[in-house]
Amino acid sequence: MALAISNSVDRRPEVRQRREAEYMEIVERHGSEVMEAFRRMLGMVVAGLEGEPIDLLGGIYMGLELGSNHAGQFFTPSGLCEAMARLLMDPDHIRETIEREGWITIHEPAIGGGATVIPTVRILIEHGYNPSRHLHVVGIDVDWTVLRMAYVQLSLLGVPAVLYVGDTLRAELRDDWYSPVHVLLGWGPRLRARQGDEDAQAMAALIEATETARDLVDQVTGPPSEPQPEPELEPELEPQPPSPSPVQGQLFEGL
Repeated sequence: MALAISNSVDRRPEVRQRREAEYMEIVERHGSEVMEAFRRMLGMVVAGLEGEPIDLLGGIYMGLELGSNHAGQFFTPSGLCEAMARLLMDPDHIRETIEREGWITIHEPAIGGGATVIPTVRILIEHGYNPSRHLHVVGIDVDWTVLRMAYVQLSLLGVPAVLYVGDTLRAELRDDWYSPVHVLLGWGPRLRARQGDEDAQAMAALIEATETARDLVDQVTGPPSEPQPEPELEPELEPQPPSPSPVQGQLFEGL
């Protein structure tokens, strides 16, 4: 599912070729009968996400006990995800942030199947906002299987997102996945423009802080005094040969 969705919008040649090759390898390995079952399952996932946004695939994944106990993998229960989202997504905060910034951003360092993000989508819809235009998600997970689950669900929910297979603790990013809405609605240029504005604001704040610090130092120590001219050094006298003593003079005269 994830491979087909990605190649419908991702135009990077090397990425498309690699994912197309992986998709065809899956087709050859499973055959037409299994691929038809996959097609029907995709239809079921689409139908399951058409109503209220839920973590459909995450629930199935954990229900079948497919998580990795060895890796300490644990999916946060949906009720806890909902509670955390509602604590963080205060309606006034949502309104003020969208009025000021234009949208809300979420960075999820262990996104799993998207269970912690999907309640936010539901809350935005409840308050009359469009997640495709008022939300952007960046997510990372070390497990490529569950990350693709998140990619499929956020893509079908119309959420602009960039997801990475990687290790957040080691700051390693190995593979990136752009959701269709991120590509089609031009979220890349919008985010770069904001980053440019933030960099300019950060530089202006740094300059202002530097000037403020200089003023404080001047208030405590006084303005810097003008540099004093360096004192002129007396010219060095050339060494004179020692004058001979009277005895030496007498010896020289006798030679």
